[in-house]
Amino acid sequence: MQITPDLLAQQAKSINELLAHFHYQERKTALQAQEEVTQAPDFWENPTQAQQHLKEIQREKNLLNDLTHLVNLQEELQISYELWQDQAFTEQELTLAYQKLEKTKNSLELKLLLKGPHDQASAFLDIQAGAGGVESQDWAEMLLRMYTLWSTHK
Repeated sequence: MQITPDLLAQQAKSINELLAHFHYQERKTALQAQEEVTQAPDFWENPTQAQQHLKEIQREKNLLNDLTHLVNLQEELQISYELWQDQAFTEQELTLAYQKLEKTKNSLELKLLLKGPHDQASAFLDIQAGAGGVESQDWAEMLLRMYTLWSTHK
């Protein structure tokens, strides 16, 4: 894969749009305000509400850490490109940096799709063979194995 200035510009535009969708700067400011609430003397008067608030803070921190990591990877890619132009980096190292950024960006785009209140929860998956006989049982077993392997990697 040939990394070009146009590709870098397109990647930067895509990342900036992703940051805008996640309201990156606003979330950083809101997180600071949420953390200040935890310092109030009456914060633990309602333990259930306090724990819920801390879970929300942790969820926001995780997302902001991921977004910050993406921004850092974008900066690293830009630096890698400049080093590649100066022949201090190989094309393989540059491609590796690009692939790492692309993988992280794709992961965050998936998180953008799954940002509902229940999307972080676990799920039950029930696969039934139905009335198809041995072939449908085999197919159900293959699906179960596929989903089991996928879930262990996640």
